[in-house]
Amino acid sequence: MKFVPTRRTDYAIRALVFLAQQDGNRSKAAEIAETMDIPKGFLHRVLQELQRAGFLSSRPSRSGGSTLVRRAKD
Repeated sequence: MKFVPTRRTDYAIRALVFLAQQDGNRSKAAEIAETMDIPKGFLHRVLQELQRAGFLSSRPSRSGGSTLVRRAKD
């Protein structure tokens, strides 16, 4: 069996890896997109899906951003 991830899956994994490296600090989508080379418009949809799935917590505001719900090592 061959596993071929979709572009959406690839971007979701990249975003989760980035957030895991932030040690609980909130990160803006623009920062994630630039650092992980993900189109910003597409990333917003991916982050929404990850939030609905219970992986992320997100807060919209000037000081907001996304963070993992659980610690990365858990």
